[in-house]
Amino acid sequence: MRLWRPLLALLTVFALSGCMKLQMDLSIDGEADAVSGSFIYAIDKQVLAMSGKPAEETFNSSVKDLKQLPAGTRQEVYDDGKFYGRKVFFDKTPFEKFNRQDPGSPHFEHRDGKYYFTMDLSGQNTGAGKQVLDQIEVKVSVTFPGKVIDRDNLAELHGKTVSWTVKMSAGHKFSAVSEEGSRVPWILVGVVGGIFGLLVVAGIVVLALRMNRKPALEEPTIQVG
Repeated sequence: MRLWRPLLALLTVFALSGCMKLQMDLSIDGEADAVSGSFIYAIDKQVLAMSGKPAEETFNSSVKDLKQLPAGTRQEVYDDGKFYGRKVFFDKTPFEKFNRQDPGSPHFEHRDGKYYFTMDLSGQNTGAGKQVLDQIEVKVSVTFPGKVIDRDNLAELHGKTVSWTVKMSAGHKFSAVSEEGSRVPWILVGVVGGIFGLLVVAGIVVLALRMNRKPALEEPTIQVG
């Protein structure tokens, strides 16, 4: 997901006084070692308007080289009134397809009973000045399948979700680690449930037999004398 370079190039071309929106909301599917969620990349409409062309035309011509999205994703136009761009959706995309070799891209691993998330923005200045990079706020959230046991100093934790809000100029190195999370032993649950069901049925049968059983007739007493 090498999205930063062409987008930063666009900002530099316009000698920015505007800003850009980069937001990732991702969730790990622990059963399939896959990623679901969304990624928004959008540019301030005022910046796009500086070209004198419609926002859509300017945006499309500026990011036409963005072809390295993982297979199985889909995207749609993003327009919140202030920013215009794209929203990319991931639906159970396997780690091996989601990950890229570029350290600036989000990266997931599952090893040694833990899940790891990393992303390194320290080398993403691509010649853009600090003033330009200060205008870019990066928001990332990752929901893990298990308890979060480690995270970097700028990460906020809410339950199993780790989130960050940083400036691109900070060159932050994102990292978080979680446990695998408990997995319900469904086979055992099925066996126990089956036994319990049999016991319930047996109890109902016994109760029905008792209710239908007629009391024995008393023999008549014969009195003599």
